Amino acid sequence: MISQNSFQQQKEIYHRIKKLVDYSYSNITFYKSYYDQMGFHPSQLNSFKDISLIPIISKSILLKTSISERSFIYKDSVKKNTGGSSDQTLDFYERLVASGSEWAHMHHIWKKLHYKTSQLLLKFG
Repeated sequence: MISQNSFQQQKEIYHRIKKLVDYSYSNITFYKSYYDQMGFHPSQLNSFKDISLIPIISKSILLKTSISERSFIYKDSVKKNTGGSSDQTLDFYERLVASGSEWAHMHHIWKKLHYKTSQLLLKFG
């Protein structure tokens, strides 16, 4: 039997993913086209277990799609890219407000690794 806490977590995850899938399908050319091609429609998402119905999208699929077709560009968007550790960088747009969340995530990871921001940090570019 699933605990009340786990049920609440699943409910929250479902609602966030449902909102993201609905938005992507309605506002971004690539997602509507890809989901239609794969026989998927956001209306199929009715519960947490339905998340497994969402077609997987790999980096190789995104690399074959122009950034304008797979993006929704806000006024405060900046173009960024993946690090290229696979020898293929992937450009994407990120809202400026998202940078703070990304750095908070990095600080959380660094804390677990006992890294202090006052220590030397090497960045390759």
